[in-house]
Amino acid sequence: MSRIFHVSDLHFGAEDPEALAWFAACVRKEQPDAVVVTGDITQMAKRSEFAAAADYLRDLAAPVTVEPGNHDLPYVNLFEPFSRPIGGSAGSRTW
Repeated sequence: MSRIFHVSDLHFGAEDPEALAWFAACVRKEQPDAVVVTGDITQMAKRSEFAAAADYLRDLAAPVTVEPGNHDLPYVNLFEPFSRPIGGSAGSRTW
C-alpha cells in the first residue's frame, strides 16, 4: 500500500518556518512514498519565492509533485506566462 502526504498553500514569501520544519520532520520520520503539494506555492509568484520553495521541496526525503494555485501566477500580467514561458526563446521574465 502506498502512503502519500499532502500539503497545501505553502505561500513561500510569507511562509511559516516552524510549520515547514514540522512538515519536513514528519516526511523524514514517516517516509511516505510521495508528497503532493497543492495550492499556492508562493505568495506573489516571485522568482525568489519559487527558488525558496524549490530548495525546500528538493530537500524533502520523498518524491514530490506540485499543482500550483492562483498565487503562483504573476499579478502584473496574467497572460505573460502563456505567451512567454520561463526559459522560452522569447527571453526570461523579471518575476
